[in-house]
Amino acid sequence: MGHLARDPVLSHPTPKSSAVDFPLVSVRRWKGRDKQMKEEVCQVDCHATGRKAQIVKQYLIKGRQVLITGRLESDNYTTPSGAWRVRHRVFVERIQFLGDKAETVTPTTVRKASPPKRPKTQPPPTYDVGVGEDLPF
Repeated sequence: MGHLARDPVLSHPTPKSSAVDFPLVSVRRWKGRDKQMKEEVCQVDCHATGRKAQIVKQYLIKGRQVLITGRLESDNYTTPSGAWRVRHRVFVERIQFLGDKAETVTPTTVRKASPPKRPKTQPPPTYDVGVGEDLPF
């Protein structure tokens, strides 16, 4: 579970071979023994394919909170300067959108949904019935 660190990048735009990559950032906060707040940030690269990739590209933008389940893989590599690095990558199997249910997402913005507009109703008709006249029904 975390927030998207940047907008998803679509690598194959065809419907059958769509693939999208996006970083997910999770922040853990706690109070240490010295009574100071501490923070640990973990970034995991995520990779989705097929229909999931299209959904991610269409509905998710930077900052959106999601819950991702999938297969975790890690790659070890050495940088040109000789430093050893580990890269974690999740191959997405399931995506659950989190956050405010009233949020709607468009490819460029996140905004609160406005309540549906109700049609204006006209008042019921009134009948002017005098004394001794027959009722209209």
